[in-house]
Amino acid sequence: MRRLKGILLMAIMAVLTTIPATEVAAQRPWTREVYREIDLRDHANMGLYSPARKQQGKEGLFEAIINLPIKEGTTIYAYAIGGNELLSEEGKVRITDVLDAYAIPYQTDSVSGQLLIKETDIPKEEVIRYYIRERHYYDAVTSEFKKEVVALCPVLERGDGLSGAATRYPMFWIRYQDARKALSDIKVVTDYHNTAAVISAADYFDLSLYKGDIYMERNAMGNALAYDTPTDSAMVAERQRVERELKTVKDVTYDTFHGQPMETRQQTHYRRFLFLRFKDKDTSMRETDNK
Repeated sequence: MRRLKGILLMAIMAVLTTIPATEVAAQRPWTREVYREIDLRDHANMGLYSPARKQQGKEGLFEAIINLPIKEGTTIYAYAIGGNELLSEEGKVRITDVLDAYAIPYQTDSVSGQLLIKETDIPKEEVIRYYIRERHYYDAVTSEFKKEVVALCPVLERGDGLSGAATRYPMFWIRYQDARKALSDIKVVTDYHNTAAVISAADYFDLSLYKGDIYMERNAMGNALAYDTPTDSAMVAERQRVERELKTVKDVTYDTFHGQPMETRQQTHYRRFLFLRFKDKDTSMRETDNK
């Protein structure tokens, strides 16, 4: 029986991997991507910062991420201002270019060609922020709104040694799915004051336990929220608008909509975000109610 289940699972996965892109798009009739800034000094995110350095053989978050391209050759992508990064062949960047750009010393093994970098040379304490590319989408198969992390970008903060002010340097993008296996081996605390509440870093991201402000939404223009918001108060208002829109769309799911009384469902603000399949069922329900 176990062998049969394994065969069936392999067959299902084989079918899923051959689904054309057009069909995948049809399964996600609504998608929206936003960028968040995750500050590891925030209490909600401190579990991702500690331990910054390896303890009892366990790597910290940044150490695990940067070791993927160094030791395993995992593909990383160049950071592009304005959210125009390409997570494809055109956007690839070499890890040696990243190390050179931020004066991180390394050597290359003359025989194997493997990059060698000392643990003490990895600037773990300087990476106290991450940019996260986050996708919100409607799954037409399960009739649910879902959220997933698409990519991570470690942000190095380094002072000039004179003014004391730190400058942010987004280092590179890495696909979350490419890093997830490594993140599953990292244990983080979910409660800063309760060190017994421990889960993996992968679960931390999957469950959206992190906290961060939206600084940009991925759209046709690709402008940051600050593009049309010159003041701090306007920036806050713009962030709240995007968060409110995401919540509004999520609240009007298939089950929520059809669980409302008929007079509520007929209100226009519920109908604004409905998809074709919603309208079709709504029409059939009205015909049933009129009989």
